[in-house]
Amino acid sequence: MGAATFDIIKEYAVDGTFSGDYYMGTLANNGTDISPFYDFDSKVSQETKDRLAEIKAGIIDGSIDPLA
Repeated sequence: MGAATFDIIKEYAVDGTFSGDYYMGTLANNGTDISPFYDFDSKVSQETKDRLAEIKAGIIDGSIDPLA
């Protein structure tokens, strides 16, 4: 969400191009992401982290449909 907020503020305050158009945050445009594990990071295996990265890449490239 941070990237999406940054993009919108940049359009308005820096570029002066804010249009108010619909904005959909996605994994591809960094408008959303998989949440970090924070204090549990050491408890999540690297295998799981790698699989999540594969799934994220698959959603971005269209090979995985998250709505299926």
